[in-house]
Amino acid sequence: MDVIERNLFERYGDVQAFGLNTTAQDPANWGNPSDRNPLVGAMNGYMTGYGIYQLTLLVSPEGKLLVANTVGPLGKPLNTKGLYGKSFAGEQWLKDVMAGKFLEGDGLSGTNVTDAHFSALVDDVYGSKGAYSLIYAAPVKNAAGKTVAVWANYADFGLVEDIVGAFHTEYKTGGQPKTELTLLDKNGAVIVDYDPTAQGWTKYPRKPNVIGKVNLAKLGVEAAVAAVKGGSGSLEDTFHARKKIHQAAGYATPKVATTTLVSAGRGSFERLSKMSTRCGIRRS
Repeated sequence: MDVIERNLFERYGDVQAFGLNTTAQDPANWGNPSDRNPLVGAMNGYMTGYGIYQLTLLVSPEGKLLVANTVGPLGKPLNTKGLYGKSFAGEQWLKDVMAGKFLEGDGLSGTNVTDAHFSALVDDVYGSKGAYSLIYAAPVKNAAGKTVAVWANYADFGLVEDIVGAFHTEYKTGGQPKTELTLLDKNGAVIVDYDPTAQGWTKYPRKPNVIGKVNLAKLGVEAAVAAVKGGSGSLEDTFHARKKIHQAAGYATPKVATTTLVSAGRGSFERLSKMSTRCGIRRS
């Protein structure tokens, strides 16, 4: 969990740092989609330099797109000109930033973070299907301290899925190949469902009928209910609502408002506890 939290924390700071770029504060650069625009150049540099963002946008307080990146994370050309006719006025992240509503904690403030969600906007730009994103948005202020725009980064949630996959490899190497790793949002809905042995896959499939729709807390999964309330711990014998079997389970709730559940076969509690500790899950 520490690895996930650290990566999401870095994204929290990225958007504020990007907005400090003086090219973003210069109205002369707004409304110009040319690659010769220094602001577009800066955005494209962030896209390829970080490699985890799908889109990076500068939007006016009224919801008008001012500038967008023109390359993807691999440096390939990306046609974002069609976004200039779109209004972002109805986007909750824009409303929240303008209202000063940010994800705060441990001294952090200044960035609004959306829940992970399927993004039709990203799909439209990339011609893809099933893009899953987190949006980090922060105000861009001029020299007088007035908010003149909002910078929004659409982060590919695949970053988190890859980290969960690496965690699963640790469990597999440690003798628990049937371990199931589930990441939940703050309400208990599944946002990562990593269970390759039971589901029979080798490459993680993001399932729209599960992701964001199956809520384990509402289904009464004991570990999920406990995790959503906050804190970390483990259960020696808990009932799996979907598999209809008994398992040992560990759970952890980091500061980034997501929750991880770790499940293993009944009778393997001690080994699960040792591996869970390595992933930041403590026995209660």
